[in-house]
Amino acid sequence: MRIRLLISRVAPLSLVCGLFLGGCGANDDDPSTTEVKEFGAYRVYFAGEQVVGLPLEETEKGTWEGGGRSTVWAFYYGDCDASGGLFEEGGCALPLQIQNYSICGRWPSRFPSPISTFNFRGTKASWKRGRGFEVFTGSTTVVISGTRGSVVKAAARQLRGVRQMDRTALLPPPAPGSLTGKLPCQGAAALNSANR
Repeated sequence: MRIRLLISRVAPLSLVCGLFLGGCGANDDDPSTTEVKEFGAYRVYFAGEQVVGLPLEETEKGTWEGGGRSTVWAFYYGDCDASGGLFEEGGCALPLQIQNYSICGRWPSRFPSPISTFNFRGTKASWKRGRGFEVFTGSTTVVISGTRGSVVKAAARQLRGVRQMDRTALLPPPAPGSLTGKLPCQGAAALNSANR
């Protein structure tokens, strides 16, 4: 089952996938990262072919708003059993999801409530219930969410670029000024023109 996603300005794919689409399941085709490897607007990260026994089931491309940096990449790990009735529509939350946004559209100071960051593998990260584990690296914001904190943490430890064969110990630091919304692409004018 292949799903095309249209995402609101900062809504996590996990919310869209779990609540509005009736859950996301395994893809009948082999997961492919070919298209994402050719993507060049910002670096895209995933946790490899499996995380704590959960296989990579699907890779999705979506958008969160108009403009060139609006592409969102999502990686879905594992499958879910909708018979548990987690949502009225019969959908369920996948065990692990990793979404990649351009730092031009998603950064810590963009949210109304303050986000505390901490050092993580050479870059900055945050953890907030309901928003997931967010990693701010280079010009990318990676959002990791799942049904169990231990799985989310394992994925964060395995995080690497899709063009990398093996995980490296350190990730690139965030672009200077990106955490506080100081990049030209993060200004109000840039965001308003992207919304047209």
